Amino acid sequence: MRNENGIYFSGAAFPVSYPEYGNDIFFTVEDESYWFSHRNRCIIEMIRKFRPAGSLFFDIGGGNGFVSKTIQDSGFDAVLVEPGINGVVNARKRGIKNIICASFQDIGLEPGSVPAVGLFDVLEHIMDDAEFLRMINGYMEPGGDIFITVPSYGFLWSDEDVEAGHFRRYNAVKLEKLLEDCGFRIEYSTYMFAFLVLPILLFRVIPFKMGFIRGRKDLKDRESEHKIKFGPAQRIIEAFLGVEARNIGRMKKNASGSSCMIVARKI
Repeated sequence: MRNENGIYFSGAAFPVSYPEYGNDIFFTVEDESYWFSHRNRCIIEMIRKFRPAGSLFFDIGGGNGFVSKTIQDSGFDAVLVEPGINGVVNARKRGIKNIICASFQDIGLEPGSVPAVGLFDVLEHIMDDAEFLRMINGYMEPGGDIFITVPSYGFLWSDEDVEAGHFRRYNAVKLEKLLEDCGFRIEYSTYMFAFLVLPILLFRVIPFKMGFIRGRKDLKDRESEHKIKFGPAQRIIEAFLGVEARNIGRMKKNASGSSCMIVARKI
């Protein structure tokens, strides 16, 4: 069913562990965030490598449509599938053309019909990630591609993961094995945000392990985290991020990072 705002609604939402306020807070942060911008840059590099221009792409659990907008603006037929009503309303404001407010399995697709799927920081919010991936595999066409980003390294677990509703963090080997077990062949995997590993360890993980639990972060906290304020630091960080993005564009692997990216193909 489509409402007056052009948003499709279908069925009940797939159970996802994500805070109710998450989409609204990040909607005000995403456009000026170095983190979201770099992730988008890396994601679109990968999609261009594996998918032809103009092809259909389902961004599952895409929140406010920040990634969908980049995919759409890059010449792909992007469809945002998001169960949270706040996310789809924000995505409509952002200019996303194709939005479905539902869980992926409830939108009435034929098995074996989906050419490409994106799960961008979604899988860690799903309790049974293997069941979820097998379900998606069933809807994908043979040779279809799945693009995934997730938070990496279990040793970086902190109260930030708890607040965000994560069930786990991954590493490349673990994620590759999971996808292979669910009927996919690995095409490429790498890490992103190498410069964040040490700060996360020092300023999130160690305080968390020592029992210093912070309260819920507000908008001001999020804006501070996602903006680089100082000129020299900004230039250094941008240089690191530029190397990562160029490596991904050349299909080279980044050795480490606080996020993992992987591309796999349905066998």
